[in-house]
Amino acid sequence: MLKIRNKFFTFNEDEKEHREYLSIWNKETEVHFFGTINKDYEKNLEEKLVWLEKNRLPIIDKFIQEDNAFNSINQMIENKELEINNQKIFSKITEEDFKSSFYIKLVNFEFLQNDITIDSYMGTEPDYLMGHFVNIKITSNFNINIHYTYVLPSLINQAIERNLRKPWKKED
Repeated sequence: MLKIRNKFFTFNEDEKEHREYLSIWNKETEVHFFGTINKDYEKNLEEKLVWLEKNRLPIIDKFIQEDNAFNSINQMIENKELEINNQKIFSKITEEDFKSSFYIKLVNFEFLQNDITIDSYMGTEPDYLMGHFVNIKITSNFNINIHYTYVLPSLINQAIERNLRKPWKKED
C-alpha cells in the first residue's frame, strides 16, 4: 500500500499498479502508480505532484504552441459548426477561457529506479475538444512532450484494459 497526501493507494494485483484519486488542478483525478517503488517514493512523488500543480499553464501553453486546436475551435465557432452538449456555440472563446477549461482526467506515474515519469490525459470543460483528450508526457527531468494530440476516451479505456499505459514504449 502507498500513502500519498493522506490517501492510501491499494495495489491491484491484476494491473500491477497502485490506483486512487487525488485532487490535481482542483479536480479529482484518477491516478495510477506503477514500476519499482523505492524507499524515497513519497518525497520524489510529492516533488512531481507539486511541479504538476505549479506548471499547469506551461503544460497547456506547450499544447497550444504545438497544436492548432485553439484557432480551429474558433474557426468552427465562426462557421457555426461547434456544438457542446447539443448546443451551438456562437461566441469565439478567448485564449484565457480555453486555458482555464483544461483539467487532467487520468495521470500515470511510472517509477524507474530513482526517476518518476508522468503520463497524463487532459480534457476541457466545456468540452472544446469534443470528447478528445490530449496525452502529455513529462520526463523525469520535467521536459514536456505532446505524445498524441487527440486521444478518444474510449482509447484511454482500451489502453488501461490492455495495460498499454507504459509512457515510454518504443512502439507508440
